[in-house]
Formats: sequence, structure tokens, C-alpha cells
Amino acid sequence: MPEADTPRSRRILPIVLVGLSCLGILLFGWLAFGKKAEVAHLAPADTALFVEVRVRPEGDSAEAVQSFARKVFGAGDSGAGVGQLVEDALAVDGGRVSFQRDIEPWLGGRVGAFVTGDASSPGVTLICEVRDEEAAADFAKSLSRKGAIEAGMVDGFFVVGPRAGVAAARKTAEGGDSLGDADGYREALEDLNEERVAHLWVDGPKALKTWSPGGDPGRLGDGPGVAELLVKDDTATVQVVAGIASMRRAGLLASGADTNSLDLLSEVPERALVAAAVPGLGARAGRLRRRLDRALGADTGSLLGDLGDTVLYLGRVDSSYPGEPTVEAALGARTKDPDGYLQRVGRVVGRLPGVNYRFRPSNTTSSREPSADVRLPDGGYVDLEARSDDGLFVPAYGLSATAMFASPPLGDTGRYRSALRRLGKGFRPTLFVDLRGALTALGRAGVGIDPPPAPRRYLQRVDSVMAGDRAAGDRLTTRLTINLR
Repeated sequence: MPEADTPRSRRILPIVLVGLSCLGILLFGWLAFGKKAEVAHLAPADTALFVEVRVRPEGDSAEAVQSFARKVFGAGDSGAGVGQLVEDALAVDGGRVSFQRDIEPWLGGRVGAFVTGDASSPGVTLICEVRDEEAAADFAKSLSRKGAIEAGMVDGFFVVGPRAGVAAARKTAEGGDSLGDADGYREALEDLNEERVAHLWVDGPKALKTWSPGGDPGRLGDGPGVAELLVKDDTATVQVVAGIASMRRAGLLASGADTNSLDLLSEVPERALVAAAVPGLGARAGRLRRRLDRALGADTGSLLGDLGDTVLYLGRVDSSYPGEPTVEAALGARTKDPDGYLQRVGRVVGRLPGVNYRFRPSNTTSSREPSADVRLPDGGYVDLEARSDDGLFVPAYGLSATAMFASPPLGDTGRYRSALRRLGKGFRPTLFVDLRGALTALGRAGVGIDPPPAPRRYLQRVDSVMAGDRAAGDRLTTRLTINLR
């Protein structure tokens, strides 16, 4: 059921757009040229979100970035794809900007970005080191004449963005407190990899207070956090290191969950398009419980609250008749009493209008576990099974619940093992996405995902995405890898 267009949902959209802008900044920086600079010194000290990109990494990182970019953007001029994205972003008032002609000749070694404004009008301000101040100043004047944004030279840097952001950079350059000199920022960067291509710094509570007034600041941790981007020949890795205690206080980790106990992900069927493991689902599902209560008109709190480690599965159907599903989905959730849990689900589902619920008791002769089937108003069905031996409750759509963990497993496939190797030693996977297969299956299912030609072409070069974490002492390292074909 789609959510209403509430003031809160309207506040979230600008935040999403800001995040996408920051991702664009990462691409912007990969293939430029220049020397080292401390762009963070022009960002004001009260900045809630800051991104810095090393636009010309050194040593092995430089070769890795060039190789990765060539595979994404094509075998020809690997800078052409990035340049096109930059040109599209800076096209204002019907005018066009040429990356090769107008930007590359003067662009220096690092690009930073900080966010200003509130939820109603957030804005991203770029700070670029330059190697030709005169050319950069001329470009700034050309942008200012177009009137859509403000640009100028500030303390030897090219600065462009909304008027408030450029003014904040000028004030900092004139002696205002700087993020680059702030203890919290400097300390957060100490543990980062020297070979990183980019990093993102965010003060979670401050960001939530600024862009989502009324939200609980504790939901984003109790202080600054930092993520870094690493690039190898065929893999881009985003890595975050955070304190386990801090994440639990923020509700990002279930207080009783073992972060290394996720052993279900590799056991889902080998035809998986998406598989995600969620430790301690019931302990973190408060918001989801409230939505389900409204949708079902029933109290689902105890149902969700009793679920432990859970794996979510979305798989392809290789052959289907017209009108039948082209994808299948299932869930495997640990619970203390699967048989009793199944009966409680039946009491809730059986009251729903237009739904036919039939319970099938266990059969010792055939070793059949307690199960049920749910016929939906549209003619589809959901198969439910209580697996007492494994402590699992399994609902499945498009396949039998028994087949969820009886099919050849995902963990035995080459594409999963390859993604696991790229994730790194000691990391327990929490997410696997067969991106090419997922886009194809969703298209067959008639889901309206149709990116523009250029992004679609780049996405087709991604083989898989995997995320995972590794606990060591009081620290939790979380990684997300984008793996090319």
C-alpha cells in the first residue's frame, strides 16, 4: 500500500536527492587531474555532511580507478562517460558545459562538497582545488552570468553552489571555524585507508535535526561517522567502521543479535536474484509493525517481535505460463516455536477479507512438518511451513516453502563465491544482488524500471552487489562491493 504524501515523506525526498548528488560527485572526481589540497578547510565547522574525492589518486589506486572506469564507461576514452554526467549536471538555462573544454584544464587534485539548507531547500556546495586559477576564475564568471548558481574563487579554490553555501565558504576562509580543523572530523579520518578514492563524513544527529525536524537524532548514532570508497580493478568498495555499542543505541543493530550468526544467506535457492539477511528482525521492526497493523487491521506486534535472524529471498522463475509469476519470493525466520508461530499467523491471516487459509497438521508417516496455504484474492497463493528441527518459519510465494532450503543452494554457485571473495576474508555476507538478472526479471514482470540509456548501459556492466560485516572487539566494519563482470 503506497504511503500518503505526508509532510514527513516530502522531507525525505530532498535528503535522497542530496545523497544522489554526493554519489554523482564521486563519479565527477575519478578521472580528473591535479595535486593534493585540504578542501575541508573551506567547509564551515557546523557542516553535517561532507564528501571529499581524490580526483587523481596516486600509485596503485590511480591504475585501479582508471581500469574500473574503463570497464564502466567503455574501452575508449574512459573520461567521456564521467564528462557527460558532469555536463548534464551543469546544464543551466539551456546552456551547455563542456567538461573537456571548460573544466578539465583547470581542475585540481581534490573536490569536496558540503550540504547547506534545511529539509525544504537543501543545497550542495562544491570546493575544487585548481591548477590554473585564471581559467577557473573565467569559468566561475561564465556560470554566474547564467544566473542559476553562484560560483567564484575563494582563497585559491573554485567554489560553486547555492548563494548560502558560497557565502559560508567565504566566511570560513576569512577566519571562521573550519570543519578541516575540527577534532571530530580529524579523528574520524584517522582509521581510513590511505588508498581510498573518496570519503564521506556525516554527523548523524545533526543531519537528522537539520533535514528531518521532529525525528529522533539517536536513530543515526551518537556522533560523527565516516565511510570510504576503495577501488580495485573490477570492484568498488564502500566501507564503514562504527562502534557496535553506538549502533545498538541507535537501533541499527539488535541488542541481542550476534552480528556473525547469519548462516542462512548462502542456503537460499541458487536462482536467487536478491538475498538479504537481517539479524534480530523482531528487535528492530517497530516501524514495520505499526505499518502492518494499519494495513491488516490487527495487532502484529507479537508476531514480528518473536522473529530472530531472518533471510529474505527473491528468485527468478526460468519458465512460466502466461499470467503466472516470473519471480518467486520467500522468507526464512528463526523463531523459538515454529509450530505455535504458524498457528498464530493463521489466526491473523484467517480474518482477512477475501483470503482463504487452510492449515495442514504434521504427518509423522510422511515426515511432513506443520504447514498451511493461503489463497489470495487475486488467485495467488502463499505456502507456509513450520520447520521445528531448524527452528524456522518459512512463508513462500511462487514456490513451495519446502523448496526454500531444499533446492541447490546459492552458496554453491560461481557468482556467489566470486562476490564473497571480493567482499574480503572474515566478512559475513548480509546482502547479495544479481543485478543483471534482477533487472531482466523485473522487466519481464512488467515492473516499471527503465533507466535512461546511459545509466542502463553502465548498470549492465555490473555483475553483482554484495554487502557484509565483520566484528572485531567493539568495532563493526560494514562493506558494500559493486562487482563488475
